[in-house]
Amino acid sequence: MEAARAQVGDLSWRDVRLFFEQRKDTSVIGFGAAPGQECARLACFPSTAGTARWIFDLPHVAARPLLGQLGRDLGDEFDAAQVSGSVSLDIPEDEAQPVNGRVQLVFDHWPLFAPVEAEPLLGGTFSVLSNLVASADGLRWELPRVELTMPVFSLSGKGSLQLGRDKRFALHVEGERTCRQLRALLPPSQQLDTLRKWLDHPSRAAAVLGKKPGAGLGLRWEAVAGNGFSPHPELRFSAGCGLAPWPTGS
Repeated sequence: MEAARAQVGDLSWRDVRLFFEQRKDTSVIGFGAAPGQECARLACFPSTAGTARWIFDLPHVAARPLLGQLGRDLGDEFDAAQVSGSVSLDIPEDEAQPVNGRVQLVFDHWPLFAPVEAEPLLGGTFSVLSNLVASADGLRWELPRVELTMPVFSLSGKGSLQLGRDKRFALHVEGERTCRQLRALLPPSQQLDTLRKWLDHPSRAAAVLGKKPGAGLGLRWEAVAGNGFSPHPELRFSAGCGLAPWPTGS
């Protein structure tokens, strides 16, 4: 089945091919070029103990064309970016009960628009894990506990997604590492050499053994309808362990 447009809530895909499959009591909808080669799948499981489950599964796909079908062009910087993972929703038969869910996504080669000095600290791959809680009208989704994992830093915090007319997305996460953790996790780089030299000084031996944070990283990302969608998160690095602060304005 081919459709010029498919819409679920506020999400609208353009020029899509849909494939329907019935697996016993489970209904599966595939989006893609051909059966078995879908760029995404939606599986709907029957109600158990008064709750049905929907799972939206996203195989490893290029991010720019995927979001381009949603009317969002990320730009040339995202030509190599890929995304995979799933979003699951538990939908109660009792409409008075909230819809709960879980997000598990992995982003590869995703540019974070940080200065060159930040590349060893950030890497090009990160994962996001969070639970979801919907408001009664389904227009606001809370992410009460978000875990964002990078090669060096592990950040935690919360976020929210507002649908409807006043669309808004917000994500605030932060995390810290001790000097010893940074030495173990940093890839070969000038930053790792700087950290090692800093730690080699006898007066800083306590920094190696201590458990106090040596450096911190925060990520703040907000997008509001009417102002356009910005793929540029705001990053804040709290320098430590001999590592230099990032340039002002980065």
